[in-house]
Amino acid sequence: MKKIGNLFQWLLGKSAPSGDPVAAALAAYRDPAADSLDLTRRLVARLRPNGSSDTSLSERYETMLRLLESDPELAAAFRTHIIHFTASRRMVTFFTDSGILPGTGFFLGMVAHSRQSTAPGSPRRAAPERLPARHL
Repeated sequence: MKKIGNLFQWLLGKSAPSGDPVAAALAAYRDPAADSLDLTRRLVARLRPNGSSDTSLSERYETMLRLLESDPELAAAFRTHIIHFTASRRMVTFFTDSGILPGTGFFLGMVAHSRQSTAPGSPRRAAPERLPARHL
């Protein structure tokens, strides 16, 4: 029943109820002086599941998309803040911390990879007392 109500709201161009946390997080994007990082953190916190049994994630995501599609001014403000967020941050650090990129640089990673793929594995060195007499 809620999806039908959302459809009618979308068709009529009405915004979501004021008690909707996703709508409140998106409405904050209208302020051009707001901090893009803080806005994005708040929106992601509202979109994230509240636990493994949270089934309303898709509804929150659809609400966000519906609000952005129905309000071009909000979509433009959202776009401006997201572009500013990505342009003003060191995305390499972000991608490294999140595990998308490796923590080593390109050349160090290339050298390590070539060593692993070309050199045979070095055997573990035994303690001198465990070596046969002919190796001493």
